[in-house]
Amino acid sequence: MSPFAAFAQAPAAQVKDLQTKAEEGDINAERELGYRYSSGKDVAQDYAEAAKWYRRAAEKGDSGAQVWLGRAYAYGDGVPQDDVKAVEWYYKSAKHGNVEAYHALGLAYALGKGVDKDYVKTYKWFKLAIDKGDKALDKLFDELTAQMTPEQISQGNMLVEQWLSGNNGSMAEPQSPGTQPDMHRY
Repeated sequence: MSPFAAFAQAPAAQVKDLQTKAEEGDINAERELGYRYSSGKDVAQDYAEAAKWYRRAAEKGDSGAQVWLGRAYAYGDGVPQDDVKAVEWYYKSAKHGNVEAYHALGLAYALGKGVDKDYVKTYKWFKLAIDKGDKALDKLFDELTAQMTPEQISQGNMLVEQWLSGNNGSMAEPQSPGTQPDMHRY
C-alpha cells in the first residue's frame, strides 16, 4: 500500500468522525458538516444537507451556523429562498455579536431584503460591523452617511448605543416589509 493511501483516506475518515459526533449532538461537528456540505470540502456539495446541519447547530445558539443558515435562506441554498427568514437568523446571530451578521443585516436594510429599506438601521448595523473590524463596509458606509441627514446619523448612533448597552427595545427587532413605519426609505 502506498504511503499516500492513508493520507488520501484521511478526509473520508474525518467526515465519518464528524458525522458520528454531529449525530450525537456535537454543535461544532454540526456546524463543520454544514460548512463541508455547503462548500463541497471532502464531500459531494449538497446545500440541503448543509442547511440541515447548520439548522441543528443554529437552533442550539451557534452564531456562526445562524449566519450561515441566514445566507442559505437569502440565496435559496438547500431551503426555499426567504429573505424574512434570512433576516431572522442574522438577527439571532447578531445577538451573539457576530460581525458577519451585523454586515448582513446592514445590507438587508440597505436593499430592503426581508425588511423595509431604512437608512438609520442600515447605519446601525454597518457601524456595528465596522467597529468590530469589518473594513469591507468602509466605502458603503461613507456613501450612506453622505446621503443621510444629521438627524438620521444621530438616530443611528442612538441605535448603536442602545444595542451595545443591551437596551435594544422594539427598534432593533427585524420586521417583515410593510410592518414598520417607512420613515427613512431610500
